Amino acid sequence: MAGDNCGIYCIQCVATGKVYIGQSNDIRGRKYQHMYHLARNTHNNRYLQRAYNKYGVSSFTFSILTCCDESMLNDIETFLIKALHSCDRSNGFNIREGGCNAPLLQETKERIRQSLMNHEVSEEARAKISKAGKGRVQSPETREKIRKAMKKRVFTEEHRRRISEAKKGKPKSEEHKQKLSDYYRRLREEKARLKQQLEEKNK
Repeated sequence: MAGDNCGIYCIQCVATGKVYIGQSNDIRGRKYQHMYHLARNTHNNRYLQRAYNKYGVSSFTFSILTCCDESMLNDIETFLIKALHSCDRSNGFNIREGGCNAPLLQETKERIRQSLMNHEVSEEARAKISKAGKGRVQSPETREKIRKAMKKRVFTEEHRRRISEAKKGKPKSEEHKQKLSDYYRRLREEKARLKQQLEEKNK
């Protein structure tokens, strides 16, 4: 069961009504991180930072939209970002469509590309980078950290679909089939509940 600190949250600018949707397995800690960086003008979301600088901390609210199992965070976040249109600049501040591995929006990719085009790397810097990468061997400790991080990775529905297609024809155990069935049933139920909440709110 999900606790009250794992789920999807919303940062809203009450002056404009725009929202930022995010996910975390430690919502209280994530709230602190957001407010810490916004207050110091170091937040990595330029749209959210600009609004904060313009309207001030008193114009922002932080709320938990729903709590859910950690395994469902990516799918529920993606669902709510789409439902609330928070990637639309007239409605929100999100720069990704949801999920840990979601691609950047095209406008953000273009901004990064332009920035890189205007940034020249000297030959000396190139040589240092090349030298630093040659012969690098990861320590057993580093490899173990990577292995543990990969085990905790949470995939979106789209990622799962691709993995599923790649594995077509491979036999699945009954236990595995049951786990998949249970997951998608709970996901459908959660989406239906959230959809009903949004519809009632908009009445």
